[in-house]
Amino acid sequence: MTGSQRAEASGRRGGQVGDARVACPFCGSEETELVSLFGSSALTSQYYCHGCRTGFERVKWGAAPPGA
Repeated sequence: MTGSQRAEASGRRGGQVGDARVACPFCGSEETELVSLFGSSALTSQYYCHGCRTGFERVKWGAAPPGA
């Protein structure tokens, strides 16, 4: 099962946090996918950008978790 298939199966679609899209810090694309709610620490989430094919972490800063 690929990452996008896992995201669709779990109800996560796109790199959205609440109603806001998560933009890639490298290319600015909003074609991002939430890979993991937790990154290298509990304060970050892991994303994958389909635009530039790069993985990145985003600091949560108290944002509601996806699907909340």
